[in-house]
Amino acid sequence: MLNFKRLRTKILLSIFTSVVCIVLVLMGVIYLISKTQINNETTELTAEIARARSNEIAEFIRARIDDVEYLSLNDDIRSLKKEAAIAELNKFLSQKSHIYDIMFYADLDGITHINTGQIANISQRDYFQYIVTNRRGDYFISNPMVSQATGRAVFVIAHAIKDDSNKVIGLIAGSVEAKNLSSMVDDMKIGESGAPCLVDGTGLTVYHQNLEYIMKFDLLKSNELGFRGLEEAAREMIVGESSVKQFQRPDGNKMIIVFNPIKHTPNWSFVVMIANTQFNKISNNILKLLIIILLIMIVTTIFISIGISNMISKPIIKISSIIEQISKNDLRVKENAETDKLLKRKDEIGDITNALKDMQLNLIDMVKSIKESSESINNASNDLAATAEESSATGEELSSGSESITKNVEDSNISIENTTSGVQEVSASAQSIAKLAQDLNENATEAFNASNQGVKGIKEIVNAAIEAVRTLNIRQ
Repeated sequence: MLNFKRLRTKILLSIFTSVVCIVLVLMGVIYLISKTQINNETTELTAEIARARSNEIAEFIRARIDDVEYLSLNDDIRSLKKEAAIAELNKFLSQKSHIYDIMFYADLDGITHINTGQIANISQRDYFQYIVTNRRGDYFISNPMVSQATGRAVFVIAHAIKDDSNKVIGLIAGSVEAKNLSSMVDDMKIGESGAPCLVDGTGLTVYHQNLEYIMKFDLLKSNELGFRGLEEAAREMIVGESSVKQFQRPDGNKMIIVFNPIKHTPNWSFVVMIANTQFNKISNNILKLLIIILLIMIVTTIFISIGISNMISKPIIKISSIIEQISKNDLRVKENAETDKLLKRKDEIGDITNALKDMQLNLIDMVKSIKESSESINNASNDLAATAEESSATGEELSSGSESITKNVEDSNISIENTTSGVQEVSASAQSIAKLAQDLNENATEAFNASNQGVKGIKEIVNAAIEAVRTLNIRQ
């Protein structure tokens, strides 16, 4: 169980917490940056693929334009003679039947001769109006439509037929099945949910991997079906723009749509739709990897933190035990392998350990010095006590002598007074001697009392010094 008051635990927790917080912040930043970067790069890669694939389709369309242009220059076709023209058309189809559904030509009235021998009127068709009626250009590509003959999606590539004076005298056209473009779409695989498709200039889905959408799903009416944002993207498609947008399916799933215009077409677009979950899947895989790395780093950090905390706390614990020993008046220097290792260190721990050792040695020397001083004071106090006793004895003798003198003087004084009262000089002398004896007696008494007080003070000092020496001896 961790003791949160211990230095080792505090060091362990501080290192572990700091490292984990830093790693979490770094991983969060890395995840956000990588998620954004992956989304951007995936979107850009998808856009590049869409551009490349739209260029591939444009090359296919350009080749078909060249086909009909080549036929428009054929003399038999320019003659508009049925048998010769149809013969040339069938000859051409014998080589390109895998691309074209039918071939046909028309005169200025819209009377059309099909390679199968059938006759129709196309004067109301948009490509006839564009080339013959309005003379707006030499070739025209229609938006896909459902063929009445085959029931399949087709689009028409038409080109003007001109005479030697460069005057339009009719048009030649080929009906190309939209399935020819499917191989350019189907072999494109972007993740698990990437769905490429073709959208014509009216917003109608020309080709989609989901066959139910072909020639039926109009992006410009997608809002009516519960889509959100797809119709806005379709409006940009039909004017020939390229972009990356987001939309929401009726089931709530969010999608990213990438579209790019196809050259030589009436604003057809190559479109790729990718679910947001596809992007998130990559980001989630990165997140899982980061979590695994985090767990590994946490375990590694725990072991490193334990090692660092032991490396720091063990010497401090040892130094703490030495200080505690000194606080208990135990000044012995206990040298062992662990202490020697600390003393040899060249860092702050080594400096502290060496300073503690020096302090112990200095304290030992101080105690020895105090012990020697106390012994000297004890000897001196003993000598002083003996001297004081001698002084006291001398004072007592002086006091005793002064008392004898006083008594003798008093006896002499009484005798003199009784013997003669007339001898004044003797009396005065006796009085002087008595006074001197009394003064001597008082001085002797004061000297005796002073000597007793001095002896008492000296004894107290000696006893105090002896007690201090005994205390130091006991602690050492």
